[in-house]
Amino acid sequence: MKFKVKVFATIREITKAKEIELESEDSITVSDAIKLLIQRYGDKLANYLMEKNGKPKPAFILMVNGVSINELKGLDTSLKDKDILAILPPVAGGNIHTLHLIF
Repeated sequence: MKFKVKVFATIREITKAKEIELESEDSITVSDAIKLLIQRYGDKLANYLMEKNGKPKPAFILMVNGVSINELKGLDTSLKDKDILAILPPVAGGNIHTLHLIF
């Protein structure tokens, strides 16, 4: 199964990519996908994105196919082939509904 991760701002600077394709032989959750990203990009990404408890910092917005994971199953949301996970940095102003324009 292949899926894409769209990244923005500082994460884009760390990864040197605006879109990253990842692959998994097994079913995968958003949490698993983030772990794969950190394995690939290391401590700099982990320090920027993650809290010490191993979860993404709450200021980040995570979306699957344009829908906030908060409206799905959170970090346990399953990803399917060709899904798009977006990791958006903290935003000043606006609201989550304007983020659908990204997709």
